Amino acid sequence: MNFIASGTAPHAKMTFTHDDGNTVEVEMRYNSGGVPEVALTKKILLSAYEDIFGNIAVPSADRTDKSIHDVYMAGSIGRKDYTINNNEGLAIVEKLEASWPGFIPNYRVRPYCLVSEFTPLRVPYINPSISYYMMGEQPSDALITTYSLPYETYKNWYGLKFDTITTEVLIKVVISKEEMLRAHPDICNTIEASIPVYGNHFFGLIYNSDGELDPNIDVYFNTDYNIVQEWVDSMELTMPYTDLTLSPKRIFWGVVYNTTNNNFTHIKAYIVNYIED
Repeated sequence: MNFIASGTAPHAKMTFTHDDGNTVEVEMRYNSGGVPEVALTKKILLSAYEDIFGNIAVPSADRTDKSIHDVYMAGSIGRKDYTINNNEGLAIVEKLEASWPGFIPNYRVRPYCLVSEFTPLRVPYINPSISYYMMGEQPSDALITTYSLPYETYKNWYGLKFDTITTEVLIKVVISKEEMLRAHPDICNTIEASIPVYGNHFFGLIYNSDGELDPNIDVYFNTDYNIVQEWVDSMELTMPYTDLTLSPKRIFWGVVYNTTNNNFTHIKAYIVNYIED
């Protein structure tokens, strides 16, 4: 991988060439004093490469609406999310319908909604739980009211975490970097200063029904395995997986930042397997 700067201010550019031979170019970023922000520009280039050439940008020929999402953490699978048109997924939906009827109007609204049963590996999840991800919809007005959500805009998916012991339900909302900066500027700036890319990232925030924001903030992004490994090693965390044959199936990384202790605590990798009928 190679970064090369060219030209002069204010129209200087920087290019990034990946080991695969693909090259992207962006304008150099400058701070308010006119000094080039080389580190930020490199992060933007890494993000631009993923947007153009990465796993999300290049469709897979075997993709269907049936899939299993393996969430790797600390070297093993911590959770398996199934689309609800799988037999495994439908069985979990039936448990939600039996134990939390009407919590949302229709658990089966889209076949590619994701469900799983999991034993928590990190806070704020404590007891055996069911995860439900509504795909293709923003939180409803009813959910926004129930959880006192403060955001002006949301991405078109959100998660509900059902505690099978207490029956309490947490919500994870997903917002853009722009909305995160508006709503939580200090947290946003701190996280963005550390993560190895800038531009394709977004945030997940967890609330309870008392309207309290959990201190564990998720940030999701895409970039090369080796870049993440170097970053993770610098923080003495453990890579989610070491089998590099998984990387073509990775849709993004997820990192947990704790705002109480001001450090990153976990890193996850989301690996997708598409299922043929």
